[in-house]
Amino acid sequence: MTPYLIDIFIDKIRLRALKILIKANIVTGISTKLVQKILAFDDKDDTQQFLEKIKAQVNKGKIDCRQSLKGVNKAVVKLRIKSD
Repeated sequence: MTPYLIDIFIDKIRLRALKILIKANIVTGISTKLVQKILAFDDKDDTQQFLEKIKAQVNKGKIDCRQSLKGVNKAVVKLRIKSD
């Protein structure tokens, strides 16, 4: 079975959206439930795996945006290099 076109680009789209969310909430942080809803993850485990993969700092259900921005930026660069 061939994958849907969106499946090929979903991580790149989610990562760019998360970067914008983190920059917008740098002072207050953002809850993982909100990230799950906005980025359209199926469940909490999928969200957690995605955040661990990009090395986001999560404390008590909230993303520490200041600490996570560095990991997100590195992940964006990796995706750019990988897609080129």
